[in-house]
Amino acid sequence: MFCSQFVYTMLKVAGLEYFDKQPEKVKPTDFVELDYERKLEFCDRLFADDILK
Repeated sequence: MFCSQFVYTMLKVAGLEYFDKQPEKVKPTDFVELDYERKLEFCDRLFADDILK
């Protein structure tokens, strides 16, 4: 599973249907190219070190 597929799957699990595609067909560019309504926005950075502490 690629990172874009993982992110899309997590959005679906959270009930945030972003666009209608099979997870295995999602590409990183889809999040930009298919964001017609500009639903995605940068909120914060998340670092593994912060999670593991």
